[in-house]
Amino acid sequence: MLHDVVIAPVVLLVGLALVRGGVRGPVRAALLVAGALTTVALPVLLRPGRRANSSVVPLDYPCNWLVMLVVVASVRAVRLTVRMFGDRRRRPVG
Repeated sequence: MLHDVVIAPVVLLVGLALVRGGVRGPVRAALLVAGALTTVALPVLLRPGRRANSSVVPLDYPCNWLVMLVVVASVRAVRLTVRMFGDRRRRPVG
């Protein structure tokens, strides 16, 4: 439900507003993955303070969430760069 009401429209609008040309789809895909990661992490990210029992949430979820967002953005940037340079090499000169 959250995806259909919030994440999908935000992804489409951001992709439409920020990106032009042939990279709109890949950017939207990366935004969709980031939105899904955020949706899964929200309960832990919004929890108030520390727990009395540290084994309930033993990992540093905010840090791991940020790392995963950086990984998603990096993978997408590398793939777009490889695609752009690959397209330039294939174009005939003249």
